[in-house]
Amino acid sequence: MKKLLLWLAIGGVTYYAIEGIWRHITCSDPPHIAMMIIGGLCFITVGCINQIPRFYAMPMCIQAFVGMLAVLLIEFASGIVVNVWLGWNLWDYSHLPLNLYGQVCLLYGGLWYLLMPFAIWLEDRLNWCGAIIAERHGKTQKYYLPIYDYSLREAYWWIIKHERTE
Repeated sequence: MKKLLLWLAIGGVTYYAIEGIWRHITCSDPPHIAMMIIGGLCFITVGCINQIPRFYAMPMCIQAFVGMLAVLLIEFASGIVVNVWLGWNLWDYSHLPLNLYGQVCLLYGGLWYLLMPFAIWLEDRLNWCGAIIAERHGKTQKYYLPIYDYSLREAYWWIIKHERTE
């Protein structure tokens, strides 16, 4: 439970910062605090998918695509709840091409695809650091926790090469 809360916080703050920078460039409205929770949920979801050995063995380009789809699904579901049901109108993509009910835009899906290697790398790095800290304190892992140590540059290189060379 502590790990999930930590991932929610790290993913949420990271997403909120990215969203804040993007909104500063494109418009003057600051992001709503609810977007931090949505970003954290996306990070947790990508992290949970990334813990499946079959998924991790896939080429990074496929991992990034699956992560992008997961984020778009969460964004769509969140948009229906916060924008349609609650009427908060946090975002509206209806003016953009390739949008689905104004809640998600496939053009932004491309940006999510480019951010996925970073999210996967960050989640792996956090797990790797957590395993080292647990080992130094003599604690054993209660569940399967793969330890992956690679650079962010390698993560993006794997998208181009379509395979891992470890």
